[in-house]
Parts: sequence; structure tokens; C-alpha cells
Amino acid sequence: MIVGGGVSGLTLAYELKKLSKSVCLVESESLGGKIATGMLEGKVIEEGPEEIVSSKSLLQFVEELGLLDQVVRPKNGRFALLRNEKLYTVPEGIAGGVLRVNAELFRSLLNGLFSFRTIARMMLEPFHKLNVDGDISVNDLFSEIYGRSFVDEFFKPLAGGIYGGDIGLMSSSVYFPYIVDIKKKGKSVIESFLGKKINFDLISFKKGLGSLIPRIVEKLEGVDIMTGKTVRSVNNEGDRFSVNVGSEKLESRTVSVMVSPYTAPVFKNMDDYIVKKARLYVKISRIAVINAVYDKKFESYDKYSGILTYPDVYGVSGATFFDSKWPINDDSGLYVIKYFVPFESYIDETRAIKIAEKFSREHFHTEKPVSYRVRIWNEALPVYAVGADLLKQEAEAYMEKGVYFGGSFINSTGIYSSVMRSKSMAKRIESYLETSTHAGSEPRGSL
Repeated sequence: MIVGGGVSGLTLAYELKKLSKSVCLVESESLGGKIATGMLEGKVIEEGPEEIVSSKSLLQFVEELGLLDQVVRPKNGRFALLRNEKLYTVPEGIAGGVLRVNAELFRSLLNGLFSFRTIARMMLEPFHKLNVDGDISVNDLFSEIYGRSFVDEFFKPLAGGIYGGDIGLMSSSVYFPYIVDIKKKGKSVIESFLGKKINFDLISFKKGLGSLIPRIVEKLEGVDIMTGKTVRSVNNEGDRFSVNVGSEKLESRTVSVMVSPYTAPVFKNMDDYIVKKARLYVKISRIAVINAVYDKKFESYDKYSGILTYPDVYGVSGATFFDSKWPINDDSGLYVIKYFVPFESYIDETRAIKIAEKFSREHFHTEKPVSYRVRIWNEALPVYAVGADLLKQEAEAYMEKGVYFGGSFINSTGIYSSVMRSKSMAKRIESYLETSTHAGSEPRGSL
């Protein structure tokens, strides 16, 4: 039984089907989760995520789905930071916390992105140890190793815009485990990446990320998919689970929860502690995504993939130049800008559009666009708070009972991590079904 039909749940169903397991997937809404590709004025637009961090394993998965010939990569992967009405090119690798000591870094000193004092403090990173045992915030991690001015002047809007959260809240062990690992070993980040090429291979598809979902679904022939249904509770009954789906009761040897802690089902006759704890450590980021189509091209299109900003100053956390980033649109003379407007409590479509219009007037000097498409996500990116790294450890104990957690429930920072975790989870489930009889009883078969 798989709870949740986002890309994580669908990938898990696909991998389990390849292993000849009997699978039922339940989704309360429509399949695909946060992936939402549409068309506006003949242009491909993304109302949710717009890219996947790629790898050899992911491309193999894409090839299995028959989408390899549809892969596109950004024409330009560089972002700018808007500060004090000026655009600064973001140095390569630094969004991932990696400081590259090269000509580009020193150009950022000359153009005013960093002060001499900030650069000097950043260069002292090899001499600053990380003397902490547990998890700390992203803010504290980079303040410790690169200095407070680096965080306040630069990294706060950069990381907040990319990861969709407050870096004073975000877990460094979840978002930057490789940096934490380097520092806890007493090594230097600068020295560890010296001379190494930093290449984050980003991909999408000619018809957008939405191409991914129907291709996975096509591969799920024989899988019982129930949409418009909600899993209310899961009850442990001897060698299997009784799963309440609306008015129906189904049985399964294993249950995989691939939804956020806030929509996770109630576990009866079992310790429900992990769900309650996850609700403390997995926070919700709210955002309005506004795709706007213009009949003019802006200068920044040719230089950057997009602009990151200080949301408390400008109202938007970033703007992506969609045509520039992905070579998937025609030569109609229309151009797409995708705005991200974060909000704490309530925002409606009208207010979101006004914020985007104000930003475009002030920074692109343009009038209203040809047309808009607004998508408000009350549960956008999950934000994993300090302490969330412990959820992964606790999830291990549940696996021994036949319960698995993936998707946005635990340590999912993007489509790539969701897919890779689901592939790994399928192998764990296969091993469990082959070796465990659960609660000491003989198995009576699959779902």
C-alpha cells in the first residue's frame, strides 16, 4: 500500500512493480503532486518545480520511461542577486555552500557584492572548526565557517530563495550534509573542493516536468490506483495492516507513507510518535507562483537564468526567466517570467499579481504583461527544521515493522532526492517481504 501519488509515490509503485510486487496506490487529489505543467499563450509554463538535479542514475530512470530524447538543459545556469537596486552575479558553487577561490570570487569584491572584510573572513574558513555535536541551523553553520557578514549580506536571500525557507530555522544536516561532514572531520571546505569542477546538472523536458507523470503512470499497468480517496487510518493486525480508505478497508503487508506529515494517516495500535514529531520538525512554506507572459525581452534574459532577492524588501523571493533557462519555447516574440511571492498567512490572487506588477515596474520597467497564470501553494516546499535529521534515524525502526516514510515526509529537498529515496525504499520493501513474517505470523500473501 502506497499513500500519496506524487512523484515519490508513483516512482515507488513503478519500482515495486518491476520487482513483481502487488501494489495499491491511494491519492486524495490528482496524480503528480506539486508537479504542475501548463500552457499559457502557447508557452510551456511550470506552476510548481521547474527542474530536476540530474545524475547517471536519474538519467537511467528517465531513459526507462522513454523520455531521454525529451531532456533539455538550461542555456544559462547563472543567477543574479538583487541588492540595493543592483544586480550581482552569484559566484559558481556558492549556492551549495562551496566557496571557490578563483578570479570570479575576487571580481565579486571589485563589483561590490562582498566587502574586503567579508572576503577576508571567508578566506579564513580553513581555520574555523565546527565544534557542535548535534544539528544546527543553516544560518549558524555558515556564520560559523564563513562569518556573519557573509550570511547577512549574501547567503540569507540566496538560500531562502532557492530552498524556500528561513535559514535560521532550516537544518544544516538536511540541506548541507556534505559541508557538515567536511567540517566535523576537521577538514576545510575550500581545500576539499580545490580544483574540483562543481557541476549541478539540471534538466527538464521539452514539454515541461509534467511529461514525467503520465510516463510513469503508463508503466503502472496492473497497479491498483485509487484517486480521490483518502487513507484515514492504518491499523496493525498481526502479520498485516488494515488500511481504511474512505468507507473501504484494505489489507497490506507493508504501508509506505509518501505524503507530508500534515496529511499522513493516523496509525492505530502502533506508536504514532514519528508523525507527531515530524509535524514539529517539518514546516510548511507558502508561496504564490505567478507565470507572466510579456511581449518584450528584458536585458537580464541573456545574462541570467533568474534573479534572487530579499523578499522582505522586494516582496518576491525570486524571478526566473523561463525562456532563457529552458530552450523549449517557440520564437513567438513572447517571454515568460515566473515570480515567487512568499507569504506567512493569507494571500489571494489579486494581491499576488499586484506584488509581481510592482516588482516588474521597478526592475524591468515594463507595463502589465500579456497574461498571467497564478498558482497559490499553501503547502509548497517542505522546510526541515533543526532536529529533522533525527526523523531519518527513527524511520529505520518503523521499517522493521513494515512502515516506510518517503516523499515530503522526510528529508526530501527536491524531485531528485524524492526519486532516489523511492528507488532505495523499493529494495528495502522487497527485502522485508522476503525475510519478515511480521509479528511472528506466516504471511498470507500480498495486498
